[in-house]
Amino acid sequence: MAPKLPLPRGWKCRVRSSVLHILALSHYTFTALLARAANSMVSFRREAMRRELALFMRWYNAHRPHGPLGVRTPDEVYGGTASAQPH
Repeated sequence: MAPKLPLPRGWKCRVRSSVLHILALSHYTFTALLARAANSMVSFRREAMRRELALFMRWYNAHRPHGPLGVRTPDEVYGGTASAQPH
């Protein structure tokens, strides 16, 4: 069960839901990034981590289909580009 977060009661349900989704996505992103760094020879220096994060973000937005977006990538939906990965 997800922990209760002290979000303002006056927020609309959609806003609360969006905030929780962003927090969960951020947690997943950094967990995946750290796991990838731990399983590779990536240095934990700032520039190396920035490069790895940029690679991850490029993959996440350009190649990974997202269910809520109709199994399309964010780049396909918002940028008008075609995915390199077949669906």
